[in-house]
Amino acid sequence: MTSSLPDGFRVRPARESDIEAAAAIIHAEERSVRGGSAWGVNDIADFWRLANLSGGSWVVERDGAPVAFAAGIERESALGCWAAVHPDAGGCGLATWLLARAGERAQELGL
Repeated sequence: MTSSLPDGFRVRPARESDIEAAAAIIHAEERSVRGGSAWGVNDIADFWRLANLSGGSWVVERDGAPVAFAAGIERESALGCWAAVHPDAGGCGLATWLLARAGERAQELGL
């Protein structure tokens, strides 16, 4: 299993109800990188609907609030993963942890 998350963070399975939090994380990430973002829930809705929320997608929280996620779409021959970290939680290794976990999931599935 992937090493532990940094102190102060916890991971849990992603849920359907996390779509707004995921959109907000992407919005903040784009604003930080590009200086602006028009990103919203509708922009991630199709991906979130197809993501495996039963073992293939995760949300990282700090103080009970989502700050990062990885959502995986599992297909016959590949795992597609979308991961994002809120800039306020950047530099803590969350993206590395989430992508390693997605890689482990792909191995579990033989992909």
